[in-house]
Amino acid sequence: MAQQDSLQFCPNCGAKLKPGALFCGNCGFNIANYKASKKNTGNDNQTSQPASASTAPKSGNRFNQPNQTGGQSNSVLHTGTREASQPVQSQADSKPKPSAVSSTPTRRTKKTKKWPWITAAIVLIILAGGYMFGKNYYSQDNQLKRAMTSVKKNDKNLAKNFAVSDKQFKLSHKSLQPLIKELKNKPSGMKQFESQLKNNGVTEDGAYSFTPSGRAWLLFPRYKIKAKTFSAKLRTNQPNIKLTVNGQHAYKTTMTSVSHSFGPYIAGQYELTAEGNVHGHHMKNDGNYWLTPSNASDVYLELKTISFTAKGYPGAEVRINNKSYGNLDNTGSLYLQDIPWSNDMELTMVYSGDGGKATSNQRKIRDSDEDEEVSVSFPGVMSHDDAHNLISDVFTDMDLLSASGDVPSDLASLFDDGTSSQQYKDIVSMAKNYNNDKKISSVNFTVQDFHVVPNKNAETKATYNVKYKFYGDSGASHTQVFQYVAVLDGTGSAGKIKSIHATKKISDTSAPGDDDSDSNSDSNSSNDDDSSSDSSDSDSDSTDNSDDSNSDTDSTDNEAYQTNQRYVSQNLSYKIGHTE
Repeated sequence: MAQQDSLQFCPNCGAKLKPGALFCGNCGFNIANYKASKKNTGNDNQTSQPASASTAPKSGNRFNQPNQTGGQSNSVLHTGTREASQPVQSQADSKPKPSAVSSTPTRRTKKTKKWPWITAAIVLIILAGGYMFGKNYYSQDNQLKRAMTSVKKNDKNLAKNFAVSDKQFKLSHKSLQPLIKELKNKPSGMKQFESQLKNNGVTEDGAYSFTPSGRAWLLFPRYKIKAKTFSAKLRTNQPNIKLTVNGQHAYKTTMTSVSHSFGPYIAGQYELTAEGNVHGHHMKNDGNYWLTPSNASDVYLELKTISFTAKGYPGAEVRINNKSYGNLDNTGSLYLQDIPWSNDMELTMVYSGDGGKATSNQRKIRDSDEDEEVSVSFPGVMSHDDAHNLISDVFTDMDLLSASGDVPSDLASLFDDGTSSQQYKDIVSMAKNYNNDKKISSVNFTVQDFHVVPNKNAETKATYNVKYKFYGDSGASHTQVFQYVAVLDGTGSAGKIKSIHATKKISDTSAPGDDDSDSNSDSNSSNDDDSSSDSSDSDSDSTDNSDDSNSDTDSTDNEAYQTNQRYVSQNLSYKIGHTE
């Protein structure tokens, strides 16, 4: 049987081929190329092996004979390595030759394109990074920080950080100024406002809250400071009075209507005014008011006058709503008569002390202050009683120290720098000197005529006298009175001494003891009596830093006197005399 020109089965996958097929319909194998390859291979084999045909069996084509090896025919069909038109070789020659195996085409491995995966990974990384950035940027805390930065700077984008529900309220940089004014006028206003929004989400008065308002990039909640709006009702007690809010929205009252509602507003500081003629007198009740939804429903701007007496430190300037009304007299009083009264009427005083000016706390004037005495307090300034107790404690400890020679444990705590204070050291040295002086049996200290005024803000100036009374063994005494000025820090039990200085000697007297007459008669002429001797001693002692001594004092007494006088040149300037 002649060799067939066409293949019946695909040599690659074994599928049956259509007659004349150039490609396998199952796997796409190139049949034409395969035939050309086999044809070339067959020609080469016939040229190199001419004897193979003569040795083949003559009984006919083996392809038509039964398969005597069993199962081999099926194997050939499935592997597709044998053409149907080729003569079947003997079983001994059935193994493919190396050249035939090497010429058989194999399936190519498809190369995977990596760049789409790399691009996808980069896109995912960018998206993830962008999401994390957005999540942090649009977090509630960070949005509040940015909003508060805008509030503190009062910048042009301020309104973008706020929201209102009332469509009648026009949200703008100008309409938010009442809030900015109030927050900036209060020392801790900004801090408290931000803290309340951060911790509670709403201010204590409920006027502002920090709530979601839309979304950013459809993913993150956008937060804004939401303001409640309200109307303010102003009321007065007279007709023909003009009512205004921040100088605008004027309304004139009538006999039947002495009130009017203004708005809408947001919580903040507003200048409210009621102005007109009352009984022939032009009167004006104006002031800055912190209006909120809870207190704006009825604001009473009454037109009337009030009289009262301002009390305080002599010479202090009296101010009402920052307008000066004069100074306190030397008794610390100033009568104020028929002052136009307003709801926000506040009294302050400014005292010019040695260290600078001190401004008092504000004191609100009320209806009940009519014909009363009204005083103010100064921040950081000690009360009279607290300052007196502090100075008295110092001299009480000096009394104990001069008597026992032991330093009281609490003495150092009364001074700013404790045991490092030079004035503390001077006081301890002086008191120990009294204890060691054998001519002094005891010393008494008495604080008198105590006065307190501000020295400057947060400092107190105390002016007082101290009476020193020295006793000798004979019963004689020597009394001196000095005036001092102390500067004190702090208030209440926390107050301490910053400095003490003696300003002048007030008096210097002596009283004789039992044996003073004999002593004086020995040192003076017989015509001198005790009183002249005492007077001479007093005159000598009253001369500060005097190097001359009278003949009625011996060298020992003079030496002890000079020892005490050393403290005149020291910081405290104590001028202490010595008894006979």
